[in-house]
This record gives sequence, structure tokens and C-alpha cells, in this order.
Amino acid sequence: MKISCTPISFQKSFKARAVNLFDFLELLSAHQCDGVDLLDSHSYPWFFRDFASEHVAVRKKIADCGLQIACYACGNNFARLDADSQRLAVASVMHAIHEAAEMKVPCLRIFGGHHASSGGDPGMTYRRGLELIISGIEACIGEAEKCGVVLALENHGRLPGLSDEILLVLRHFDSAWLRVTFDVANFQPGIQGECEDPMQAYERLKDYIVHCHVKDLSLQFRDGMIYRMPAIAGEGGLVPLRQLAYALERDCFQGYCSLEYEAQDAEEIGVPKSLKYLLEIKETAKLYSQMERRKTE
Repeated sequence: MKISCTPISFQKSFKARAVNLFDFLELLSAHQCDGVDLLDSHSYPWFFRDFASEHVAVRKKIADCGLQIACYACGNNFARLDADSQRLAVASVMHAIHEAAEMKVPCLRIFGGHHASSGGDPGMTYRRGLELIISGIEACIGEAEKCGVVLALENHGRLPGLSDEILLVLRHFDSAWLRVTFDVANFQPGIQGECEDPMQAYERLKDYIVHCHVKDLSLQFRDGMIYRMPAIAGEGGLVPLRQLAYALERDCFQGYCSLEYEAQDAEEIGVPKSLKYLLEIKETAKLYSQMERRKTE
């Protein structure tokens, strides 16, 4: 289990120009992270200030900080009914593939799309959305293979949201160039539609997982409503982070677990405390793995 962090956790400060990419890398190094996630400059224009002039210096800074690049990330939406919008989504992923290849990143996190009930196009159904997602990936996967970049489809709580939907897409392609970014929290209540047990989903998807997103959640009750809220890792208790750590260690997972913490106290409290907790369960998972190996010797 290797620990990374996604810049999404710091997006408010990035957008306000209160922190830059080099500051972010130094912070992750200080908190003993193993890697860093990077964001595509087209989908997230607030991340790189100028990719063309910065990317060489960024790679050097990453190495100087003792980090590896865990994953690149694109913010696409393939589930668009309008043909021009669909073409723009494909172009966005193509752009991200080329940036990832230039940065020598092994995988690119992509999204599927949005159902109508989660902010997608009016009338967007599950079936039509999944068909459009497959069509969008078909337009990109050849370029990904050519560039040596694995597309890592995230269960981001919309489409695909359930493990069955993810498997439907994976099995359509049956390709080593399409794999999964597994977000352990996005199977929980309050995302969109039905929820699914995260560890059952893990067992179904584990052979395809190349990257993980980790965060904790809590449920808050206000005005007769239940809200799913970000929580410091280990304090929310809704997400089985320790169970995931043990499973990843047991299965010899070689990728990264990237913290994704999206709350107001991210920099001062949320990210440091969450990273500390993740490092703790990383070490515990190693102990668990060592004990399991001794049993077989």
C-alpha cells in the first residue's frame, strides 16, 4: 500500500493562488507520502499554471521530493446526448492521454458520465449513458495503447456507479488498456441511486484495479434530512479504510491509494490528520501481511 494525495484536496487554495504545485509537492513530501496525483491541464486549468513551460520542472521537483507520480486525472463526461459535446469529451481525454504520456505516468483516471439524476443531460438514462461511455472509450483506447497509458475508469458515483456497471464496460473491451480507479467511498449512500458494499465491490473488481481513491465519510442529520459529509480519515467511520488496507496488502497491490479530502479544513487539519491515519494503517497492513506470509512458510 503506497500513499498519494490528489490535488482536489487543495483545489480551493490552488484556485485562489494561495498555493502552487511546487508547494503542494513539498507538503506531500513532508507528510511522508510515496506519490502524488497530477491533473490534466485542460480539465483542471487551476492546477498547472502553464503545462508547456512547467512540466519538466515539475517532474524534477517530484523526484527531488522523493515522490513518484501515482496517476494522472481527467475530468471528462462521455454521457452527453449532444454530438458536439460528446466529441469535446473525447478530445479532453485525448489531450489528457498525451499529457500523461509526456509526464511518463502509467495510468490516467477517467470518468464515465452522469445520469440525469446526478446533474447529467435531461433524459439521460442508465442504458443510454453506459452506451455513450463505451462509445467514448472506444474513441480513445487506441490512442491510450499507442501512448502506453492505461485508462483507469473511476466509480465516481454516477455512471458507472455499481460494480456490475463497471464490469459491463470492462468486459466489453477486455483490454489491458482499460482498468479501474477504485474509489472505496463512492459506493456509499448519498452518491447517486443505490449503494453497494465497498468490500464486496472490491472483491469483484480487484483484478482490474490500478489506482485507488481513499477518503472517509460521516452521515449528518439536519432538518429531517441525512447528509453524507467528508470526514477526516479514521474519524468518519462510514468507509472501511482498514479493511481495504488489509485486502490490498493481502493481494499485493502495487498501485497507490490517493487521499481525496474535500472539506474546508483540508490544509490545516483534514489532509495532515488523514495522511497520518493512512500511514498508520499502511504500517498495520504490512504487519498483517508479514504474519500471513509466516503462516505459509
